[in-house]
Amino acid sequence: MDFQKSLKQAWDILLLKEPAMHSVAKDPEALSPALLILGLASICAALGGMFFPSVMGLVIYRSDFSDVVVEVVLSIVLGIGSLYMIGYVAEQGFHSKLDMNGYVRVMGHGTLVYVLSILLVLTPVSLIWELVIMCTVLHKLGKLEAGPIVLLILIEILMVGSIVLLMPI
Repeated sequence: MDFQKSLKQAWDILLLKEPAMHSVAKDPEALSPALLILGLASICAALGGMFFPSVMGLVIYRSDFSDVVVEVVLSIVLGIGSLYMIGYVAEQGFHSKLDMNGYVRVMGHGTLVYVLSILLVLTPVSLIWELVIMCTVLHKLGKLEAGPIVLLILIEILMVGSIVLLMPI
C-alpha cells in the first residue's frame, strides 16, 4: 500500500477528477487506504473540538480526551456503515453501475475533505463538498440520475440522523 499515492488519488477525487474516481473504484487494494483516510479525517475533525472550543453565547465547550475518543469511534463506525449502506442501496435498489465496494473505496478517499473540520467553522463546507463528491460519483460512475441520488442522500440523512438521535448523551 503506497499511502502517498492514495493521498494523491484522494486529492484528485476532491477535485472531482473522473479518472481518479474510476481508478480507485476498480482497485481492490484501495479499500484499506480509503478506510485509513476516513479514520485519519475523523481524528482531525474530533481534535478540532479539543483545540478550538465552541462558543454558544456565554457558554464555551471544549472537548476533552474522552470526548475525542468517543467522537472518533462513532465517526468511523457511522462513516463506514453509511458508506456500505448507501453503496448497497445504490447497487441493489437503484441498479447503480458502480458496485458497493467501488463506492466505498471512492467515497472513503473522498472523506479526506473532513480534515477541514478541524476548524469548526469549516465543517459545513466539508459536509457540502462531501455531498458534491457523492452526487458526482453516483452520477458519473454509478450512472444514476438526479431522483435516485436525492433519495440516497435523504436515506443517508435519515439513517445517520436517527442513529445520532437515539444515542444516549
